[in-house]
Amino acid sequence: MKRLLVIMLIGISCLIFAGNAANAAVYIYQPRPVDLNDLYHATYQTWGITSNIQGNILGADITFYNMNDWIEEDSDYLYVHLLDTVTPGVSVYTDWSMGGDNFAGQGLLLGVYSDNTPPYGNVLPGENVTFDIPEDHFGWLSDGNFGFGIDPDCVFFNTGVKVTVKTDAPVPEPATMSLLGMGVLGLLGLKRRKA
Repeated sequence: MKRLLVIMLIGISCLIFAGNAANAAVYIYQPRPVDLNDLYHATYQTWGITSNIQGNILGADITFYNMNDWIEEDSDYLYVHLLDTVTPGVSVYTDWSMGGDNFAGQGLLLGVYSDNTPPYGNVLPGENVTFDIPEDHFGWLSDGNFGFGIDPDCVFFNTGVKVTVKTDAPVPEPATMSLLGMGVLGLLGLKRRKA
């Protein structure tokens, strides 16, 4: 009878565990330093990410938080490229020309941010800038290594950069994990009492 009870408890725990899995996993990546050294116009940089993304990717983007620049002018651009393979971490290079896109022809240009609407320049922080990664390039994200080429043609201050990748991989909810853990502890207690 006890054996039947134990089997039933395990079966119920498995059903609850399977039924209460969250519908999607979210992967968050942030560089070090989180603001990518404030994106100075005399530099350009790569940010390589090593990933272990599970499931089918449902959506992905890169966001620059609280963007602002140091002066009002009409030539402020930020070029952001998705790159298929990049050395992991942040690598900074000198931009002798301080203009143009050093990643032109490399990877996929996700977009160009510009605050060139009069009065030219967003000198107050607060604008979040997001570039969506198109679905036909999700394979680059799931192959274990991807990254970004970022070239600022101004000093773009920010409070952080974040990549978000959403997948359909089920993730157990914390309450479900707790319930399963209590069930396992209960089974261990029954086993000790029996011995």
